[in-house]
Amino acid sequence: MKNLFLVYFLSLAFINISFGQRHKASDFANLGVEHNRLLDVAYQTIISKKITNANKRDLIPVLQNALQDTEGYAMPDLELGMQNLSNIGQQSIAIDKNFYTFINSSKIDKLALPYHDKLFSIVMTENTSSKDLNSAVEKLETEIFNDIRIDNENLLLFYSGSNVAKYSTKYWEDNLDNWIALNPSNQSLAKNGRRRIVGADVVGGIAGAVGAAIVNVLPGYGQVAYGSAILAGAVGASICEAGNQLMDWIGW
Repeated sequence: MKNLFLVYFLSLAFINISFGQRHKASDFANLGVEHNRLLDVAYQTIISKKITNANKRDLIPVLQNALQDTEGYAMPDLELGMQNLSNIGQQSIAIDKNFYTFINSSKIDKLALPYHDKLFSIVMTENTSSKDLNSAVEKLETEIFNDIRIDNENLLLFYSGSNVAKYSTKYWEDNLDNWIALNPSNQSLAKNGRRRIVGADVVGGIAGAVGAAIVNVLPGYGQVAYGSAILAGAVGASICEAGNQLMDWIGW
């Protein structure tokens, strides 16, 4: 039995060595960068065009155009991102529920699920600074990278959430007061906003990547080896879910 167990792990190691390198979290850092860029576009549009509850869906074409400005997306992935952005202004997800309610977890290997659980637990911990969150998330990224049972597709799905978690936390740490000022009478955003918005961001990022996996537009190692990769579907879904959380708390 021990010999069979050893053969199993040696086989996994051989597969990882023989058929390409493993995805690293840094391969997908631009997903977080693009996420924060679109949040900036949304905020500036709200200010410049005086967006309110009545015309909040006017944000959709602006964000879709901004998404298209980024080069390198595969067309099916870009179309998925555009579709995900079209849901802005819909009902927000109940982020305190089990986050698998909003993700097709059948595409996530059961061996990777504990890493997603830990990530969500880190994100939903109250009063966590971006520095502390980054440290905890990067430790988890190292753990899943070193787990040779986890294949590249599942690494990518996890990194979609972990990179959004890091960049989203930093964005809201720096910018939440600006969004609160859109409706200063609503104090629920000031008290509870950042943790819940980041949670929605992460759910959206993973769900968008899972959606890309379902339609077979996830990049392989060769497509990301040249530099950081981004997934339009993940960016679009993440922005959508965070935006809908914000609109609820702003009172739109």
